[in-house]
Amino acid sequence: LGIAIAPEHIVDWARQPWHVGAPPGPTPRIAAPAGIALAGDWVFGTGLASVIPGARAAATELLRALDPHPTASTPESPVSPA
Repeated sequence: LGIAIAPEHIVDWARQPWHVGAPPGPTPRIAAPAGIALAGDWVFGTGLASVIPGARAAATELLRALDPHPTASTPESPVSPA
């Protein structure tokens, strides 16, 4: 994405492998610490119709956390649709 991330800036990470034929039911959720938003198919479901809106919601959540009192000129969704 063009953003340099230094190793010391990584607090935690998790890998959720995909298991074909996994039993139905919800995937266990990982609680995210404050300031971290989770995104991906393991959070919002598979397919672009689920993942893209979920990623936009995660980005919006992070931006709102940075500015909890947006001005009237701040758009409702800071991520514009494709």
